[in-house]
Amino acid sequence: MCISHFLFYKPLILNSLFEVFAEESSKQVGGVVNKTKSAIQSYRVGLLLEALIIAIPYSIRFRSIIPIITVLLGAALWDVSGMFLAIPFVGILKIVFDRIPDLKPWGKLLGDTVPTHHKGEL
Repeated sequence: MCISHFLFYKPLILNSLFEVFAEESSKQVGGVVNKTKSAIQSYRVGLLLEALIIAIPYSIRFRSIIPIITVLLGAALWDVSGMFLAIPFVGILKIVFDRIPDLKPWGKLLGDTVPTHHKGEL
């Protein structure tokens, strides 16, 4: 059944391929390929940011009020981009505070617990 469909659409497929790979349309095809490449790259960056924004609050135990305050302060400082970047920034600060002995009280202030064993430690 599949081969019969291919044979039926063979002239259409071949004409389309000849048009796409013709020398006259190479600039148009190049433009489409470049736009597709940039769209895929933007999508990948968006997925990375989404993973950071979603994964950090779940992997780090914040107090309930900290993400709300963080997003509001981020919005006040940097508008919408600040809202997205505020939680990962505070998450990184909490990790640093938890690992430096003199800053552990700040880590306790941001989160419910201060971990005693960290990933990557022997």
